[in-house]
Amino acid sequence: MPNKARVSAQAFLAAIQGKTQDFELDGVGVVGIRSLTTPEAEQLTALQGEGTSAMLFKAIDLGLTDPVLSPEELAQLHTALPGPVMKLAAAIMRLSGMADEAATLEGEAGGGS
Repeated sequence: MPNKARVSAQAFLAAIQGKTQDFELDGVGVVGIRSLTTPEAEQLTALQGEGTSAMLFKAIDLGLTDPVLSPEELAQLHTALPGPVMKLAAAIMRLSGMADEAATLEGEAGGGS
């Protein structure tokens, strides 16, 4: 196997920094999302024992950048259709490198965007 050039610390750190992107949510429109930081991902996975909805709402609370929802608006997610909520949370997780968690949510929501 040929020797491959190794990345510098600066290149490594630049490559693993968070990302933002637009996400088209079917039937809703385009929203802005960002990847979660490592501590935020840890907060999210700590909620696994509290049920899927707690994780969904936390992912959206942390990762939805446009529009930014107030606490009162976030509370309205409790009465929202599950499909769009699950798809949005899965997109945030996927962007954060949490592909396994996203795949589980996408399966429950019936597919991607």
